[in-house]
Amino acid sequence: MFDIWGVKFTDNQIGGYTAGNGNVLQVYVNGKQVSDPVNTKLKAHDVVIVGYGKPGSFPTSRSFSWTTGPGAGL
Repeated sequence: MFDIWGVKFTDNQIGGYTAGNGNVLQVYVNGKQVSDPVNTKLKAHDVVIVGYGKPGSFPTSRSFSWTTGPGAGL
């Protein structure tokens, strides 16, 4: 998921942030926590949240309205 940017990403580390000392690393795709974020295959318009910190200190879902057709997203 983050290899393209050269960011170290494991089940408990993203970049310089490693889970421990009360902090967690959790990944949510479309509002559902994934157990293997490193190997999760993403699809167009998947909403991904990578949370690091104290449990409950970050959102687990977001919603967006996607449009289609010419000029979508502009």
